[in-house]
Amino acid sequence: MTFLRSHRRELIVIWSFAVVINFIMANDSFTHELFKHYDEAWFYMCGKAWANGMTPYLDFADSKGPLLWLIYAAGYLISPTDYTGVWLLSVPVYLFCFTYCYRVMLLLSGGERKVSVMATLAMAIPYFTGFHFEMRTEDWCQPAVIYGIYLLLRALCDGGKSPRAAESIAMGAMVVCCLMMKWTIAAVVLLPAVAVVCTASCSRRAVLSALWMLAGGVAALVPFAAIFAWYGNFDAFVQEYFMSTSATIKVNAATYMGDLFALVTTIRVGAVIIAAGAAVASVRVAGRRGWWLGGCAVASVLIAACNDHAIYYQAVNNGYAVGIVYLAVRWLHGNSAAVRHLPMGVSYAAIVALLTAYAYVLHPSFIPSDRPETFYKACGVMASMEHPRVLNYRMRETGVGINAETLPATKYWAYQGGATEAMRADQDSAVRAGAADFVVANMCDSADTLFIASGYKPVMTFREYDDSYVILSRHDITVPDGDFRPTMLDRLLKRPIEACEACGR
Repeated sequence: MTFLRSHRRELIVIWSFAVVINFIMANDSFTHELFKHYDEAWFYMCGKAWANGMTPYLDFADSKGPLLWLIYAAGYLISPTDYTGVWLLSVPVYLFCFTYCYRVMLLLSGGERKVSVMATLAMAIPYFTGFHFEMRTEDWCQPAVIYGIYLLLRALCDGGKSPRAAESIAMGAMVVCCLMMKWTIAAVVLLPAVAVVCTASCSRRAVLSALWMLAGGVAALVPFAAIFAWYGNFDAFVQEYFMSTSATIKVNAATYMGDLFALVTTIRVGAVIIAAGAAVASVRVAGRRGWWLGGCAVASVLIAACNDHAIYYQAVNNGYAVGIVYLAVRWLHGNSAAVRHLPMGVSYAAIVALLTAYAYVLHPSFIPSDRPETFYKACGVMASMEHPRVLNYRMRETGVGINAETLPATKYWAYQGGATEAMRADQDSAVRAGAADFVVANMCDSADTLFIASGYKPVMTFREYDDSYVILSRHDITVPDGDFRPTMLDRLLKRPIEACEACGR
């Protein structure tokens, strides 16, 4: 509370900035369309299924943990036909992140408030560009990453002073929370926690910190133990979350060497720069002890590189960008009189304008860019039924029909990368049984004899920016000629899409 009172002006600036920039850049906010959601459409479906009484890991399954689905279940309950409820839940996540970015910047700058605020605002660039596109699991875990960085850097600057009991408990709980979202991320978050214990100035403090962290982790596990006891799905949880997920990961020495090579030959080199910046900045402020933080950053990049078939895996390391961002702002502040005397409001507005332009050009779902889609017509067609069951055949969840509150047609209603034979067989069985009201398939799969034999017929094709899909159904669905798309105001306000409008009835 003392920190909040003494830095209230700076924090007001930072918090207002965090809300504004998240409103503009977040794929879930009012500023973005319903289409072009990848992992989030998947998570949202899981949360929605859970909120509608389906049992996780038995009635539906994916490679993610129950806490992530609880977040999206809450988002669904707040706003059942769009993603704005999820966006509201992401606001405190970034308020926390920017607050602790500011505290880290104060440590790096020796307490210079203006430089620290400017550097904190600039953290919006790594948080919302590059490896980031939507609120994936890596983004929900950002509070744990930046909190661990703060505790470790403060310990290094204070000569190994251990965190208070409440801070250690919070760190342990955060590690477990990440474990309950994506277990590989828990390893990344655990690194600074272990480093804090290892750098303690005496063995007694190290033991106490470790015990308090363990207590926090156990306390965070209790709610999930209660959930598993209530549903009786603990065995299914272990099988799906750990065993089945591991089976979808194809890692060996050769593939990992390829992943490491990609770190220096693709956009992933940004993660290497982030790690190097964290090392340099921490060594500058904490001397040789700063290599503890640098080592955590490097190890995090190497862990995230494993099976990194998509660059967003490195997004978990965005918090370590505090180093390179601070060094850049420090250099500009020291070498440019214009920057040194720049009013804070100008810096604020400049970053907002820069990221708004970024969203306009590079976010396909940014509403002001007004890109045409047939996604909304497909949503309207699905809304002709109440809670239709959907199967995404050999493909990801697209989120089409979100306004109709679609539900999974089978356990593996969407196709995971590296899917096992059991996952493929589950989908085929669901098609044969007619379990799905609608099947969404790639164009090349639409003529599959399995669909014809099971009574599924193409209803319509729809385009989601750069991808085209076909919807099939066993029901008689009438699709009128022409197209339907809500107005820009309707899309901004997230007004419901009525089936009668889409179908022309």
